[in-house]
Amino acid sequence: MALDTGFPRSSEPALTADRLADSVSHLPVGKRVGGEIYIHRDALARHDPTLLRLVSDYAADEGDPFDWNVCKLSPRRCRFSLLLYPCFRERAHPALAAALTADFGQEVRRVRRYSDRGNRPILHRKELLVGAADPDYQRFAALTQQEERAGLFDSPSIIGHERGWAVQLERRGLSIHDHRLCHVGDGAKQR
Repeated sequence: MALDTGFPRSSEPALTADRLADSVSHLPVGKRVGGEIYIHRDALARHDPTLLRLVSDYAADEGDPFDWNVCKLSPRRCRFSLLLYPCFRERAHPALAAALTADFGQEVRRVRRYSDRGNRPILHRKELLVGAADPDYQRFAALTQQEERAGLFDSPSIIGHERGWAVQLERRGLSIHDHRLCHVGDGAKQR
């Protein structure tokens, strides 16, 4: 049974759980984690502009627009989240600043702010979120390859937040400069 969110107010078809599941199954890009997918707004615009309009309409509900650049689509949970990662392209591992979560069948928008927290969730493997057509794809993919070779992803449960990631880098004597993995004290020497 498809649950209608009641949105959007345009002539687009309503965003339903079935529509979301179908869209997710056809997206050729995105970071897939379990049954969920994380995709950058630009990639969503390239691959499913209708879905982009539908979630954007929801984000702009009630005259209080929500700024976002990554969408987390969760068809099995009948939910999507719009995530704001400031400096997504500039920072190698941007930290989550805010999230708007929407459940189907409930016209409720839950917004959570992370800006004041000291251990925010961070992104890895950004190339998966943007896809090969993105101008930053190669730069993001090269960093991921360096991080894989350095063993930085060996403990995925530890690296998902700022502090855990910092500990992993410190243990290996590494730092990141301009999307390049470097030995500490040598920002110019690429690993």
